[in-house]
Amino acid sequence: MRLIFLLYLISAPILAFAETDCLVRGASPDQNSADIISVAASGGGALNPFASTGVMNCDGMEFTAQVTGKSNVLTSVAHGFLLPNCDKRQNCFFKIMGIEYSVDMSSLAHGSCPNVFEDNFQDWATIKLIEDVDGVTPYQIPDFSNRLRAGDEVVTVSGLNPSGGTEITPLACKVDQIGQPQHVPINIGNSETCRTFPGSSGSAQLKPTGNGQFHLMSVHIGNSEPDNSGYNISIPLRGDFLAAVQANMQ
Repeated sequence: MRLIFLLYLISAPILAFAETDCLVRGASPDQNSADIISVAASGGGALNPFASTGVMNCDGMEFTAQVTGKSNVLTSVAHGFLLPNCDKRQNCFFKIMGIEYSVDMSSLAHGSCPNVFEDNFQDWATIKLIEDVDGVTPYQIPDFSNRLRAGDEVVTVSGLNPSGGTEITPLACKVDQIGQPQHVPINIGNSETCRTFPGSSGSAQLKPTGNGQFHLMSVHIGNSEPDNSGYNISIPLRGDFLAAVQANMQ
């Protein structure tokens, strides 16, 4: 089985928008992802419909995380929180809109250790913040019937953009292949508009809910090749990942 090559970002982001609402007016669940981004950029929604995305920092290691389901719950990747020997990193905080939030490390739940790839690449994580994040609408949890399928359009949002800048930049992506069963990784085609890059680990893959918000469908965990020329791999918010997020929301 090929290993996923995991990348981390090196600098904290500066949000590219002034407002912090998470609405995209008029966007429908089956709308093209590029169109959704265009609508948001043109003022068809709030100035920052992707404000729930930020950056987690653990011992200086930075990666993407996002507010999901509740204002003090985050989703991201396990390899950001764990050392190569699978011990937890220390001194973690979440930065969003220029504000740092402390995390409750006792609430960390995750899938397989980053060095154990036989477990269906279960490189997911969820953790709680000590305080709620103000001014953002959390990405929503999709219902059971709303699952990704091959050919679906998604918007991928990372805490860093592909050129190395510090603005949060949404990318239009398309699902190429879904693993079976549904809780194994999703292959999202690599292209100039949707690829693995430093800082993309933990990125949200979103679809509009139809009521102006977003469902978090999956989380980006890496690429199948060391030069990032292979498939981008994501883990859907289902199975144990979903159960852990819902437990943190209690």
